Amino acid sequence: MGPHKKIFPIFLFLALLILPGNSFADTTATITVTATILPGQNSISLDASLVDFGGVSGSVSDRRFISLQAVVVSYFAASNPWTIRVYTANPGDVTGLIGVTNPAESIPLKVWCDNYGPRENPVGNAPDEENRYFWSGYDFNGDLDKEDVITDGSISEIALGFDVNGDGDAMDTGLGTAVQPVSENPTWLRVPDDSEMLPGNPFTWRRLSYAGAELEADGFPAFFAIDVTGVLPQDYQTTTLTFQIINE
Repeated sequence: MGPHKKIFPIFLFLALLILPGNSFADTTATITVTATILPGQNSISLDASLVDFGGVSGSVSDRRFISLQAVVVSYFAASNPWTIRVYTANPGDVTGLIGVTNPAESIPLKVWCDNYGPRENPVGNAPDEENRYFWSGYDFNGDLDKEDVITDGSISEIALGFDVNGDGDAMDTGLGTAVQPVSENPTWLRVPDDSEMLPGNPFTWRRLSYAGAELEADGFPAFFAIDVTGVLPQDYQTTTLTFQIINE
C-alpha cells in the first residue's frame, strides 16, 4: 500500500437565524371606536345662600372688608365655549349693595377668585383688600392709565412701599418681566349689574371661570369685598347676586 492517507472529516454547521417578521407575520387586531355625544345640560350650584359682611366699622387703616365666607361655586359645562359670570340684578339698575333704610345709597361690590391673581398669592386665599394696587390697580409706568402690562423688570416694592406680587412683603425688586409680567389692573374686580352686560361681549361681564381659564369644577371659591369709605351707616342687604353659566 502506498502512504497512508489521512482522512479529515468535514463537519457542516447549519445556522438558522429567525428574524422578527421574516418568518412570522405580526399578529394584530383592530376595532373601531365610536361615540355620539348628545346635548348636555349646564349646571351650577353654590354652597351658600348669603354673602355676609356682618357689622363693620371703617377706619384709616381698616376701611375695606371681605365677606365672612367665600362662596364655593361648583359647575358642569356641557359644551364649549362656556363662561361662568357673576352680576347683580337690582331694581333701577343700581350696582352693588343697596341700602335698606335709604335705597338711594349703595356700596360698590367687588369680587376675587383664583383667576385674578396676584401671582404669588396662595391658591384659594383672597389678596389683601387694603393693598391699593390689589384694590384699585396702579399706574406703574406713569402714563396716566392703568391698562398696561409691565415686562421690563422696573417694579420695586421697596420704592413703591406696597406688595405687588402678593407674597406678603414689600421687599421685592425687578418685578414685571417678560416671563412674569405684572398688569396694572386691580386684583379685586367690580361686580356689574345685569343691565351693563352686553350679549356676546365678555369685556362687559365679570367672568370667574371659562374655557381656557378653568377653575376647579367640583368647587372653587369666590370672595366678595366692600369699601366703606364715606358710606352712610345703615343695613345693606337687598342685593340679588346671580352666578350664571352660559355657552358663550
